[in-house]
Formats: sequence, C-alpha cells, structure tokens
Amino acid sequence: MNNLPPFMTLLKKQGTIQQNLLTFRLDHVSGESDMIIGGEDPSFRASPFTWHAVTQQAYWMIKIDAIKVGGTVVASNLKGIVDTGTSLIVGGANTIGKAAGITVAQNCSTDVSTLPEVTFTLDGKD
Repeated sequence: MNNLPPFMTLLKKQGTIQQNLLTFRLDHVSGESDMIIGGEDPSFRASPFTWHAVTQQAYWMIKIDAIKVGGTVVASNLKGIVDTGTSLIVGGANTIGKAAGITVAQNCSTDVSTLPEVTFTLDGKD
C-alpha cells in the first residue's frame, strides 16, 4: 500500500528479525496463545511445519483440495483465505452449506464431542 514495503520485509531488511516468518500458537485447552515475529518456537509443535503456496498474495489465498465432514467429502477444489484474525469459516451454500447438518448453539454451549470431525485437505494432507 502506498508503495511502502510490507512490515515483515522491512524488519528483515533492517536485520531486526532472522526470518521473514510469522507464527502463531493458538491453544484452546489452556487458553494461552502466542505470536512470534521473525521465527518460531519448535517446542510449540509436535511435527514439522507444512508449507502451502499462496495462490493470491493480496488475500493469503491458498488452494483447498477438500473439506470432509465425518469422513465424507462435502466440497472439493476450493480457494480459501487464511486469516488468523478471525474465528469464522465462511463459504457459499454450495460448499460450506453442504455441511449444514452441523448445528452449533449460538452461545457456543454445544458439546463439541457430539459434532462430527471436520477435516481440511491442503496439498494432499489432512
């Protein structure tokens, strides 16, 4: 925007950060979360990172191979936008709408153990 370099690129050029990398740890069990600018903390992960190509940089858009609900593919060959600043999954009636059998109470009081597993497949990995 306004021909200014992206924040992360500027930090890397200045030598302020080691890597042009931004990582998040979102822990729904403990309620603790972290954002690390310029790297990552290996103690926060159980397995190596999986990298996914951005198909449209303006929106951090990636390709989604499939969405499965309870093991059944409900949508495939989609585009998705990765946004760590939202808790929403939004899509059209022909994609996300097919999973309409999933009902969650508006006040989030639904017992999640009663809901089917929802799986996103990215670059062939669930």
